[in-house]
Amino acid sequence: MESLEYLATFIDEFGPRESGTDEELAAAIFLRDELAELGYRAELQELTAEQISRDVPALNVITNGSTENERQIRAFPMSNSGLGDVTGPLVFVKRAFEEDIPDAGLTGSVALIERGRITFQEKVARVAEAGAVAAVVFNNMPGGFGGTLMETGPIPVVSVTQEDGLDLLEDLESGDDIIANVTVQLDIRNSQNVIAERPGTAGQGVVIIGAHYDTVPETKGANDNSTGVASLVILARELQNSEFPFTLRFVFFGVEELGLLGSRHYVDNLTEAERSEIIVMLNYDALGSGEASVLGDDALVGLVMDYANANGLSIALSPGLTGGSSDHAPFLEADVPIVFFFGDDFSRIHSPGDTIEFVDPELMGSQIVLGLALLDMLAETRQ
Repeated sequence: MESLEYLATFIDEFGPRESGTDEELAAAIFLRDELAELGYRAELQELTAEQISRDVPALNVITNGSTENERQIRAFPMSNSGLGDVTGPLVFVKRAFEEDIPDAGLTGSVALIERGRITFQEKVARVAEAGAVAAVVFNNMPGGFGGTLMETGPIPVVSVTQEDGLDLLEDLESGDDIIANVTVQLDIRNSQNVIAERPGTAGQGVVIIGAHYDTVPETKGANDNSTGVASLVILARELQNSEFPFTLRFVFFGVEELGLLGSRHYVDNLTEAERSEIIVMLNYDALGSGEASVLGDDALVGLVMDYANANGLSIALSPGLTGGSSDHAPFLEADVPIVFFFGDDFSRIHSPGDTIEFVDPELMGSQIVLGLALLDMLAETRQ
């Protein structure tokens, strides 16, 4: 299937594409050139992003007060982590449910937390409220992961592998005292959006079709979001000779994983007139696992559901994820109608386990078909 073939090629050539890195730039140039070869007017929109630094050790621990037992543990600051350079005793709080917090609180401590069951935001908010000065979250499956807080955290937060987390827990349970130093700092990174468009025949507005192309560290991002990238390229190929009364504009967003910075930059730099021309923004993100799902503008989603039902395509109407979960959010905040296509299984995203064998090409294909159908229906209403 075309979608899976393109997906495999893109992942192989552009593995981890961490936000604001040379690897992200290489992928952007590739996408720009590919869309240009298809006949689209393609360019890079450059932006500057503040990014949490990966260049300083994020986690150092000293066991039983001896510098001979000091070691650096490979850790990754979470996106939207709070900033700081803090030190305190390491305290295990399981998964940071309310009942997991010690009665005496966590004042001055660094909380060691297991991933899972509740959001990172909830975990961090709870331990910070109890007085923790930082949080270390370890994976609930082998290997590491890159986490994202939906809002800027009140304290520094880093992630470590399951193996390192369990080693720390074993030391604590054996009676060792561990002092942890957590450091999260900002640096400035350059990024870019890729914009490619085909003018409409009648000047009747703009349809934006978007997907982010960056990843968190330590993952090739097969589902999140190579599936979205592949879907947009396939749509661009299918539509390269089509004529619509509206302009088709494909936008591949950078630095999504740092807090939707690419899409926010794009929206913030539109004039009021340019915003008013946008008919809808179609967002493709993490399409490849679980059940095909859609949310967004009631009337437009209704068209999608009607077409799916009439043509034997399975897709679920989702009531959630309408906040800051993906690149549709800045458009929604600017009162632009959106339709968001995604798969509802997020269990492997932001981890080394986000690999191509867990991507369902039929799931991707059905949502590509629904996007094409929606464009045709929008065109019919403007003739």
